[in-house]
Amino acid sequence: MRQNVMHPLKKTKTIKLKNFYIKRFLRLLPALLILIFILIILMVTGLIPDNYKGIFYSFFYVYNFIPKPEYSSELGMTWSLAVEEQFYIFWPFVILLFKRSRTLILISVALVMVCILFVYQLDLFNFNINYKGVTYTKLHKLYFTKRWFFPAIGPIMIGCICTLINVKHLKKVNKFGNYYLVLGAILFSSSLFLPKSILAIDFIIQALGTSLILLYIIHHQSSTLTKVLEFKPLSYMGKISYGLYIYQGLFLGTGTGSNVLFFQKYPLNIMLTFLVAIVSFKYIEMPFLRLKEKLI
Repeated sequence: MRQNVMHPLKKTKTIKLKNFYIKRFLRLLPALLILIFILIILMVTGLIPDNYKGIFYSFFYVYNFIPKPEYSSELGMTWSLAVEEQFYIFWPFVILLFKRSRTLILISVALVMVCILFVYQLDLFNFNINYKGVTYTKLHKLYFTKRWFFPAIGPIMIGCICTLINVKHLKKVNKFGNYYLVLGAILFSSSLFLPKSILAIDFIIQALGTSLILLYIIHHQSSTLTKVLEFKPLSYMGKISYGLYIYQGLFLGTGTGSNVLFFQKYPLNIMLTFLVAIVSFKYIEMPFLRLKEKLI
């Protein structure tokens, strides 16, 4: 059966920010703390290079602003968690301030435009930034600028737009669901055929494609695509997906300097990623998830 999406303000007439933030931290922080604890042990024992500044950036959810010389493969994936947490701090207050769906849609569209302008305009400016004795004239040489709040917030705002439209125009969205699936698939794969000048914002275009596909799934719960996604192994991977994402930094690594320890070698690294994610979900995340549910 299709599940209707209810705007939180329609359901409770208010947003309890305290409970919201507590529930978010109960979901996200335990597994991250386990990873950080393991990494600190590896640093103290000399198995991986010291990077306590990276630990600081990651723990306080600002890893998307870390300078490239401080980047480490084991913590690389936490940049997206940082963007997510920054969004959680920013967006609830916008909803409280501008409660009308139409206004929120306009704000979301405006923010997406800001993200696009950021991507195309930032490198037009020259800077003289000295970091550890090296002078950088372009920000993207020192920072992962596409991971900053702007423009990284763009895909999330695309999701907000589609969610708001779904709530505001539920019947119309349901009526044209098949078109959303086709258009979503085209947009999601657009990086394969987009001209080079547009590839810079392919992450926003793909986010729109993903959102349209999700709209189709929401309104077609008995479709073949939905049944495939409900296949038990895939469904279980969805349950442990957060652990897979967190611990893959330890075992798989991303970027320079990864895959140097015995447990970071294929295929052991793949097996350990799944094993630790399963154990983490069952014995670490689930207890906190049950606690989180009591706050609803």
